Amino acid sequence: MTGTAALSGAAMLSAWEAGAARGPVDRALALLRPALPGQERELEGWPLGRRDAHLLDLRAATFGGAVAATTACPGCAQELEVGLDLADIRAAHGDAGAEFELRAGADLLVRFRLPTSADLRVAAAAGSWELGRRRVAERCVVGAWRCGRPLPAAALPEAAVAAMAPAIARNDPQSDVRIDVACGDCGHRWQARFDIADYLWREVAAEARRLLADVHTLALAYGWSEADILAMPAQRRQRYLELVTG
Repeated sequence: MTGTAALSGAAMLSAWEAGAARGPVDRALALLRPALPGQERELEGWPLGRRDAHLLDLRAATFGGAVAATTACPGCAQELEVGLDLADIRAAHGDAGAEFELRAGADLLVRFRLPTSADLRVAAAAGSWELGRRRVAERCVVGAWRCGRPLPAAALPEAAVAAMAPAIARNDPQSDVRIDVACGDCGHRWQARFDIADYLWREVAAEARRLLADVHTLALAYGWSEADILAMPAQRRQRYLELVTG
């Protein structure tokens, strides 16, 4: 664990409201800000693996460590549920400021840093997956040399851009979690990507809607304020709901 605090009911509603109209990058950051007070300004510059490590801790602290994810079989399109423990998908993550080298062919050397949330936001606005991948690569290049001569990041050949994604995953494995899956219907085996940011956001959105319904019910029944209802222990709040609904 990294000291990430669980989301209270009030913090969950605030995070949901802050991220509801935003893209995936900002939704992930909206979840982390209330859980990591005092570090809000640093989040954008964290490598994605470090961000996701904290999201794993946030999920474990708020909802527990057992996860039931769903995925579709590429072979037969059957929807499958995959159970896993978050402890089993924890991996090393890169640090801000770290740099790595990639050799693309015999004559090209690329030195790069790990992508951050700010980089992903630029990629999301690029208009296509291919262009977004190139934008991230160009932003992450610290220096490139062909036959010993400097090469602008914008002039990287497509083969070098394509090679950067697996190189980044090797050096920041927590940012690219893959789960071995086997389809019981057709026998197809593959690796499915588990995106903790997307998974946790969907859980928080569902829980936030449920909390709003609880507040509405109890406020009508007892005249209590939203703050008072959300401050109650979940078990006590549920008992009051059972009394109201019979």
